[in-house]
Amino acid sequence: MIAAATETITFLGDVDWTGGTMTAARSRVVLAAPGPQSVNLATQVFHKIDVANSSGTVTFGAGFSASEFRCEATNGTRSLVFQQSSSFAFRDFVLLGSVASTTSRCAVPLPVNNGTWP
Repeated sequence: MIAAATETITFLGDVDWTGGTMTAARSRVVLAAPGPQSVNLATQVFHKIDVANSSGTVTFGAGFSASEFRCEATNGTRSLVFQQSSSFAFRDFVLLGSVASTTSRCAVPLPVNNGTWP
């Protein structure tokens, strides 16, 4: 897929980018399934990823990179799972919500140094 500018691409179901490529430009990917969502972005580089799924766990596999990863729980609960042994790299990693409304699970500790990514 080739984005030319600031397109918004919304996925309402599972996503599997295996075998695909992404030229992100300044586009935004929104994950908004009405239930559990499996997301394999196949190590591609994205500009913005927004998690808007409020009714199921979003499971990320195969790693990916993004300039911005955002998950805002203004209402409901957001649940994120990142696959073990995969690489996820973000310039900006934003989780907003109350302690009870945003959960994430990682099979390995996240590499954070003094509040920033290495």
